[in-house]
Amino acid sequence: IDLKESMTAAKALDRIRATAAKKETIYTSFVVSPERKLKGTVHLEDLILASPETAVTDLMDELPVFVSTDTDQEEAAATMSKYDLQTIPVVDREHRLVGILTFDDILDIVQEEATEDFEKMAGISPVDESYLDAAILTLTRKRFTWLLVCIVTQLFSSFILAHYSFALESVVALAFFIPLLTGTGGNTGTQAATLVIRGLTVGEITKEDVHKVITKEIISGLLLGGALALLASLRAWSMGTGYGVAATVAVSVAGVVMLGNLVGAFLPFVAKRFNIDPAVMSGPFITTVVDIMGLLIYFEVARRVLVLG
Repeated sequence: IDLKESMTAAKALDRIRATAAKKETIYTSFVVSPERKLKGTVHLEDLILASPETAVTDLMDELPVFVSTDTDQEEAAATMSKYDLQTIPVVDREHRLVGILTFDDILDIVQEEATEDFEKMAGISPVDESYLDAAILTLTRKRFTWLLVCIVTQLFSSFILAHYSFALESVVALAFFIPLLTGTGGNTGTQAATLVIRGLTVGEITKEDVHKVITKEIISGLLLGGALALLASLRAWSMGTGYGVAATVAVSVAGVVMLGNLVGAFLPFVAKRFNIDPAVMSGPFITTVVDIMGLLIYFEVARRVLVLG
């Protein structure tokens, strides 16, 4: 409900009573100038408790939080959450009041944005309708693009395996641990990316925090890598592969975990730098990148430790 600057508390309450049935909310009203420029906000409770002749300009908050018509909906939702608002005014470029966003509107926005982020993190282009309503061809097309990208990039994995085929021929046991390496690296990268993407999305992390994030992930990578390397080497040793293979697996797991942490933490910042949704830098994309680099680490470690080739 918009109120004129010249109104008293009594006049404001009269206007609220007259228009309340047609409004989404009456708990916060917006004081505007004759040109409809937003001047402030006033709460219903303050109007009720004030003397009838008190001017609304004496009751209003003169520095209200607002969003503009070109504000991204995700940013608008974050602003309402930050200031714990039930409603927020929307103004145009001339600061004229053009509407409001309510808590219900923000819930819809949050659900829409969360769904879009989940789809991007899973390597699916956003679908504008529900799963059951979407056509099969639409669902297929939305998923195909990222799968095609993954297949093309995974061709590099094939090249790496072909290049190091001499290592597999010399020590067949190396093949046993390829799934362990790729799975561990991909999962580690996805975990790191998820934490960083969430932080960037809710404003806990900014682009200037990249060094702090990388430092944390290095420390985390050392701890996780050490623990997982020990477990992996014990498993390799228990299979009777010998000291060389066990050492190769241990060093590779530690390296891949560190790599996954760094790639998963850094790529969302790269996306943010180029105004790309950080959610894109997760799921299949990070898994594919870490898989390729992890195989290189594994076979190079094997070549040097086992003195192959």
